[in-house]
Amino acid sequence: MANMREHSFDLVVIGGGPAGIFAAIQFAERFPDADIVVLEKTDRLLQKVLISGGGRCNLTHDCNDPRELINYYPRGGKSLLNTFYQFSPKDTIRWFNTHGVDFYIDDDGCYFPTTNRSQTIIEVLLNRT
Repeated sequence: MANMREHSFDLVVIGGGPAGIFAAIQFAERFPDADIVVLEKTDRLLQKVLISGGGRCNLTHDCNDPRELINYYPRGGKSLLNTFYQFSPKDTIRWFNTHGVDFYIDDDGCYFPTTNRSQTIIEVLLNRT
């Protein structure tokens, strides 16, 4: 294995959470020959996904108006607006559907995998990296 200090990468992702892993996957899908590395400070990728939604993984919300959707993210709010216009909850669900994950929507409008297991989401993400 090459020393990372002597290696250049096409993409370096800082953080092995869902956003970092998904960004790496999207980049790899667009540039299949890219050399990508994900740097994570813990010893486990996607650790917070495991506990998301009480272990069921509340993947996204059933709201497709970006101006309304940002209200569900009080710490991200306006900075997420452009992102939600480019990649909406429908796009997220569609992406996971194409990778074999089905969902249901609970009474609060939260999307959960029909397996009710966060591990389902983790496996899809890690199998794409």
